[in-house]
Amino acid sequence: MEQYAYGNTSISKADFDQLIEEMKIGKTKEWSVIKESNDGFLKVYRKMHPQYFIFKASMILNFKIPSTLEDASLYNSVLVYLLSCNYEIRSKWDPVYLQVKIVEHLQTVPSENDLETVVDVVYTKLSTPPTISYRDSCLLRVTRKQIHKPQYLVVMKTTSHKDCPIGNNVVRATSPFHGYLIEQISDTQCKLFVYSIHDFGGSIPKSIVNMVAKQAPAKWYHQLQQQVHLLEKQWGKWIDADDEKKKKKTWKEMEQFLSQHLLLQFKSKL
Repeated sequence: MEQYAYGNTSISKADFDQLIEEMKIGKTKEWSVIKESNDGFLKVYRKMHPQYFIFKASMILNFKIPSTLEDASLYNSVLVYLLSCNYEIRSKWDPVYLQVKIVEHLQTVPSENDLETVVDVVYTKLSTPPTISYRDSCLLRVTRKQIHKPQYLVVMKTTSHKDCPIGNNVVRATSPFHGYLIEQISDTQCKLFVYSIHDFGGSIPKSIVNMVAKQAPAKWYHQLQQQVHLLEKQWGKWIDADDEKKKKKTWKEMEQFLSQHLLLQFKSKL
C-alpha cells in the first residue's frame, strides 16, 4: 500500500499496521480497562496523556439472522461498516453527529490483491455535554476494504481544506489518529474495534472528560447493537422485494443494496 496524502497529512501502511497491533494489545501498564460489560462483548481502554484523550474499544455485535442465510456473514460486516463509518447513514441514527459530509472524494484505488482503497476528506460536527461548545473536525480518511474476509479498516487524521472552515460557535477538534477495524467473527457475530487519539480543543473540565470516557463508548455500543436488531427485522422484506434475491451478492453489491435500503429506512422515520 502506498502513502496517501492531502496537504500536510498522510496515511500509510504503517498506520493500518498500528491499528491492527493496538487491537491485539489488551490491558497493560499503559492501558487500563475503564468499562467492561458483564458478557465480555464490550471493553473500553484508556491511556493517560497530558495533551490527548486516548481510548480504544473492542466490541462484539450479535446478530439474530439465521446462519442458513447465504449472505449472513457478508451482511453482518457490511451492515456494521455502513452504520459506523458511512457518515450519511450514521447521522440518521447517532444523535452525536449533528452534521457530516464528504468534502472531497480524492480517489478510489480499484480492487487489487483482494483490496480496494477509498480516499476522501470528511467534515463532522459533534454534539457535546451541556455548557460545552460543539466540536467539529476536518479529516483525511482512508478506507481499506478487504474483500475475501470481508474486513474493513478505516484510518482518519486531521487535515485542512478550503471547503472545511471552522463553523460558528464551535471549537475545532484535532485527531492525529482515529481508526476502525470491522471484521466477521461468525455468521452471528461481528467485531468492531475503535482506536482514537483526540485533542478536543478549548477547555473541558476533567470531570466531564472522565465521564465521557466511561459512558460514551458504552452508550454508542448499545445504540449500535439496537440498530442492528431493529434492522434485522427489515432484512426479509428487503430480500423479498429484491429481483436479484436468488443471486449471491458480492461485497460491493451488498454495500450498495444495504446502503440504499438503510437510507430509505431512515428517511421513512423522519
